[in-house]
Amino acid sequence: MKHARRWIWLLLYIALVVAASLGLPGITASARPACTDPPYAFAPADSMFSEDGPYKSVSDPDNGPWIYKDETLSVRVDRLSSHGVVYFRADVRTKGPLPYSGFANRDASGKKTLLPYKIARQYGAILAITGDYVTWKNNPKGVMIRDGKVYYDKAQAPTMAILPSGELRVWAPGKVKAAQLLEMGVRDAYAFGPILVQDGKPGPGLKTHRLHIGNFRAAIGMVEQNHYIWITSKGSFTLEALAKLFIAEGCTVAYNLDGGHSATMVFMGEQLYQSGRGQDNLPQRPLPDVLLIGQSPFVPDVSAPVYCDGVRVNKKHKPQPFEGLLK
Repeated sequence: MKHARRWIWLLLYIALVVAASLGLPGITASARPACTDPPYAFAPADSMFSEDGPYKSVSDPDNGPWIYKDETLSVRVDRLSSHGVVYFRADVRTKGPLPYSGFANRDASGKKTLLPYKIARQYGAILAITGDYVTWKNNPKGVMIRDGKVYYDKAQAPTMAILPSGELRVWAPGKVKAAQLLEMGVRDAYAFGPILVQDGKPGPGLKTHRLHIGNFRAAIGMVEQNHYIWITSKGSFTLEALAKLFIAEGCTVAYNLDGGHSATMVFMGEQLYQSGRGQDNLPQRPLPDVLLIGQSPFVPDVSAPVYCDGVRVNKKHKPQPFEGLLK
């Protein structure tokens, strides 16, 4: 009987080692449950957009899904889990509006910071996600552009930009210059990294990258032109595990943005979850700018009550479930 138990524990240990080597997120000393939330199959093309005006649906303010659609933009955010790690996946489709950057208090110097939901509200943005913390000087820099203004033109980090055509492209360090991107019509370029997915396969050097260990994540990928996947996580993912999520969504390219306690996602002016504490044990970080898409007059003003600001939840202002046209 003792020998049998030893064999069981040995087999369990081997299984954990194999799982960790495959980059499964959240693997610790005890095995985590398998993912029970398969990727969401989006609705048929004819129902993705609303021809009758802006439509919003939030069946559960804590668990989603969170849906917005109008004539040119379609957003659906789902709260999912993979091996016990909770993450938020936004399926974004657009017929025109492209992602853009928004600064705290619209101050292009980047010297001011605000909680992300406030920045999103200042722009009336439909959806917001963490960017690259453009003014933080301690990270390796690539090409960083905001609204046509070049902040950095360096070669220490990979660069990501969305072209006017709606194509999301990435470049290895030193493979593109600011002048080239401006000539392509790029208004915003980001430099954080690493490249998670390239040509539908995991990006190079993920297991040896300085940020490879598990952490809260924010990242963006492209399935095809004008079809993006945005992901933020409430728990820790390794870079390899994060790349696998994007590949499972059908992304041909994906790029890692600023994570830790910067990681966030904001839908229609409400942050979708309380931020976990990052590696430096701090709560949600105020940011100089965030990556946005869409605009709506139905996004609450900065001074309006908020249910979740990323740091805490105020149950007095919990939104009621809603479905219908916004009027």
